[in-house]
Amino acid sequence: MILEIQEKTGASLHKICSTLYIPRSTFYEAAQASSMQLFEMKKGEQIETILRHHRGRYGRRRIYRQMAEEGIIA
Repeated sequence: MILEIQEKTGASLHKICSTLYIPRSTFYEAAQASSMQLFEMKKGEQIETILRHHRGRYGRRRIYRQMAEEGIIA
């Protein structure tokens, strides 16, 4: 949201955050992906790779089993 405001108005990040009464650190913290988000993105990419490799013929059980065999998930 803040980036959209910045693009539309051309205002500085400091000015926008002070107007919204939020510290800039909150913006920077929210802009970074958490370790869980990064893990989920990686897992999603691996699922897509498995699906492409098997031409979409694998269901969730086979995908889960293959990922477990590869040590991706416990």
